[in-house]
Amino acid sequence: MDVKTLIAISQATLDLVQSISDNLFDGDLRYQLVVLPPENGSIKWSYVLWVAGGLLTFVNTDVGKGFVKGLTDKEPGVWAEQLGNVIKNGYTKINPIKHGIEGGQTKMMPFKSYDELFSTYIMCQIVIAFLEKEYEDLQSKVPVPMFVSSYKARNDFYEACISDVHINGLGFTNESDFPIKRRDFIDFIVPISTKDEVFDSEFWSFGTADINVTSPNWDRADRSRSWKGRDASNRERIFRIEDDRFWTMVEQKKIDADIIDHVKVQWVFQLKRGNFRNHKVLRVLEYNGKKISDPIEDKELEEFCKRPIDSRQTEGQLRLNLD
Repeated sequence: MDVKTLIAISQATLDLVQSISDNLFDGDLRYQLVVLPPENGSIKWSYVLWVAGGLLTFVNTDVGKGFVKGLTDKEPGVWAEQLGNVIKNGYTKINPIKHGIEGGQTKMMPFKSYDELFSTYIMCQIVIAFLEKEYEDLQSKVPVPMFVSSYKARNDFYEACISDVHINGLGFTNESDFPIKRRDFIDFIVPISTKDEVFDSEFWSFGTADINVTSPNWDRADRSRSWKGRDASNRERIFRIEDDRFWTMVEQKKIDADIIDHVKVQWVFQLKRGNFRNHKVLRVLEYNGKKISDPIEDKELEEFCKRPIDSRQTEGQLRLNLD
């Protein structure tokens, strides 16, 4: 990871905590974020967060309990029980309180009471949930207009991850588990400001999607009009189909079209000016339930998306060599 990436994601995390403090606690929450150096034989960096203020009072209210459960999927009482088990099983082993060595002595985080420790634990869960939840799920619990600064901090976090080609996955536990893959980073950015609307990642991502086709184009030679449809989140997607097998079956009249067709595709795309652009369907996996083509291996697509796009091509064009 580049040093500038570490700085950027650290600042974005701080901004997220501050935004939550501003939105819920009138900016009165006191906090500190410390980055631990890598352990011997490891390149893993760890954060330690300390929080004090009115968080505990908040989570004991009906509103606070609802907020925590809605965002983290667990009641505050469940998190309290989990923290108790963590402490009983050796807290310092799996969630370090220490954050450095000073004069040969371990320097401890300034927890003055269990209340501060619990407040910190709850805030960690809130921050993690805000960063790892998919947009559709998150905005149903935390509407964008009410938490604009929090979403902006999240955008900054993922923009920094996208900009560093060394980051292939993201996880929020001590385990070697990275459930958010690089190809998914784009999906976590929400256009909420002028900056986000013009964000141009120049980063190609790939995925598999189920699309309800609202406007097909059965003429492959017609480059003036694309296919249109809506994905599972009801977002409009405009795309071109580059699957040779699919077009061969169209010519042989082996594709059964309907008023609104359902197609399962494997495609690559970019985020341009805050919107998904340049969708290229490399494989049509199914059309109205009928199998069309076998999928391309993820490894091959990942390597393709890491390679720079030919600068001689204009926007909307993509040269592929995926036999």
